Amino acid sequence: EISSSCAHAWPEAYLDGIGWIGFEPTPGYESGLSGWYTSAEREGAAKKEDERGSRGTMTAEERRAAQQEAAPEEEEEEEPRFKLRWYQAVIPLLAGAVPSLLIFAADAARRRRQYLAMSERDKSLFQCRRGLKLLKRLHIPRSEDETLEEYARRIEKQVPAERLGFLKTYEELLYSRKQTGEKERLALEEEMERLRLYVREARRHGTEAENGEQGEEDKGEEGTR
Repeated sequence: EISSSCAHAWPEAYLDGIGWIGFEPTPGYESGLSGWYTSAEREGAAKKEDERGSRGTMTAEERRAAQQEAAPEEEEEEEPRFKLRWYQAVIPLLAGAVPSLLIFAADAARRRRQYLAMSERDKSLFQCRRGLKLLKRLHIPRSEDETLEEYARRIEKQVPAERLGFLKTYEELLYSRKQTGEKERLALEEEMERLRLYVREARRHGTEAENGEQGEEDKGEEGTR
């Protein structure tokens, strides 16, 4: 609906020596008594003007309220929020870890199949070589020019004799072409497992001893300062 308050005029007047000049004859709307209002609108505006005149000028609150009513409502823009979900952190980790675990499992399965396909003698030789690798972790490797018997005598004070029995078995397998059965091979596997546990404990106690010696050295240095 378009009321009379929307009416406007754009006339021009011709002045001699000047030409056509545009001017603004439309009544203003500040007073609320524009000549373009209908009688009903004029009466309502007159009442508002009378009420305003009785109170005086508009208060600051009335002006703010009028400005807010006239101003278009602006939608508040919501600040973007970034929220990390738990699965957004877990999925990249799994994407990197799962392939590695699969490769490791496949390699372990392959080596297991190769071991099971060996003869009983080759399995026993494999276990003996495993025992030499375990002793190497204790920093007492076998020298290249050293026989197995010489090696056993050299380290017998560092490693209990019951953990070195496999060296004699290894020597017999290498030089006498001794054949072993499943029973001997299973006994050798159990012996290697006991050696593995012994090496792990020895390394752990060795680390603790090294840390203790280092602490004593540090205390001695501090005492001399």
